[in-house]
Amino acid sequence: MDSAAAILHREDAFEREHSDLFQRLKQQQESRFLTRDDALVADVLQFMMTTINEVWSEFSRRPFLTVHADVLQRLTASGSGVTANETQVLLEHYRTCFRNACGEIDLEVEVVQSVWWHFNEFVVVVTLPPGFEIESEFIAVLIEVTRCQSRQLPQCFLYLRIGNVSFPLTPELPKDFYRGVMTAATIPDVTLKLGERDVCWTDWSALLVSGPESERFWSTSSQQKREQLERIQEQVAKGEVGYTSRSVDPQASCCEILS
Repeated sequence: MDSAAAILHREDAFEREHSDLFQRLKQQQESRFLTRDDALVADVLQFMMTTINEVWSEFSRRPFLTVHADVLQRLTASGSGVTANETQVLLEHYRTCFRNACGEIDLEVEVVQSVWWHFNEFVVVVTLPPGFEIESEFIAVLIEVTRCQSRQLPQCFLYLRIGNVSFPLTPELPKDFYRGVMTAATIPDVTLKLGERDVCWTDWSALLVSGPESERFWSTSSQQKREQLERIQEQVAKGEVGYTSRSVDPQASCCEILS
């Protein structure tokens, strides 16, 4: 697909594209009877995820967000404390649940905290094995696991990681419009915790830390969270942001960059 020019209308897209997938979609649209084509649903899902990945894989060479290259982001060593234990409990819980629900599929599961969420919220990232054919039914199974979690567990947001992008499967709208898909240029601290190092600070990541959008986003947050955001702004101004990984030192200052 030529991504140089945006297509705003479905009819224009059907006229412009001539792939087998688009022709099948056009036939579906023109049909007088509502039918379900599971193969078409699977192909559309694959097309969407592949296309979004292709767009973000080109970001470092052709950025479409303002990149502040002078801001260094780093991940500090794990501390110790209550959050480490809580993270481990969640990790074992989800590993067991996904193993029971998905059988022999070798899923990699990570549970992390991020400065783009509240202190008591966790992000669960599921990575598929190479070559796995993703289907909508499989996504439904993953979502069902989180819906069945114990109410005693903290709130978790499920993401499916494919290539350079982690797709939100349990978004909290409208707030998660801003968090959207996780990439190295939008939610960099999670990307660092997943083992990637090529992250960047952009206007999009700054959107949730300072300015009018930040005020609306965190309007009900605690004073501790507000101090954290202020500390991030100070560190960005100095050109270096540090994130802690997986755990929190209970003796640390409340405005330390915890995630």
